[in-house]
Amino acid sequence: MTSSFNVNYYLGRSLVETRRFAEAVPPLEKAVGMAPARQSFSGLAVAPVHAYLVEALSGAGRTREALRALVEGLAVAPRSADLLRAKGGLLLRQGDLAGARAALEEARSIDARDPRLHVELSGLYRNLAELEPARAAADEAVRLDPGSPDAHVARGLALGALGREADAGRAFREALRVAPAHPDALFYLGAVELRAGRAASAVELLEKLVAAAPEYPQGRKTLAVARGRAAPPAPSR
Repeated sequence: MTSSFNVNYYLGRSLVETRRFAEAVPPLEKAVGMAPARQSFSGLAVAPVHAYLVEALSGAGRTREALRALVEGLAVAPRSADLLRAKGGLLLRQGDLAGARAALEEARSIDARDPRLHVELSGLYRNLAELEPARAAADEAVRLDPGSPDAHVARGLALGALGREADAGRAFREALRVAPAHPDALFYLGAVELRAGRAASAVELLEKLVAAAPEYPQGRKTLAVARGRAAPPAPSR
């Protein structure tokens, strides 16, 4: 039983971390089903399993089920920083900035050691136009986990919002150094290159994006724009 729980949990977690959300749902659902029966587990100990399930369901577009999983998790561990982070991220993606702020800042007051929490906080503050706090939160995420591509992407987005386009590009390149097929890093660096007039470079990045994540929002449209700008002018007659 212990082995089966661990296999399902770590498989689901690794799939979430590589953004394969739909594939992550079944093993995480199995792990959540096993966790309450394990007498050695406290509520706080099983909370990360629930949090990863919420993230997987949300990422797979199953928002209603994600909310239900969140409620079930918080009933087990209402003071879990992991679950409060998951709640804040879910509310942020639904546009509830006030609710997201309350959940994420409460999570930070409980345990500020999770780099993913600071990535979410950076996104929240950027949406609230609190750009220096957004940059500081992203910097903290990078400090806590220099190997996190999401942390570097958050830093790039905060720097870009501050008008520091070249620094933003460097942050996105660092994300790609860590994870060469990271969809967000490919998209946002492609956008930086396109704005800088380097259309051929943008095409290369965006073609990688479309190959890695064919349904990425605005991916194909932005690639078409980049290709149009990179094409040589038609010869004059």
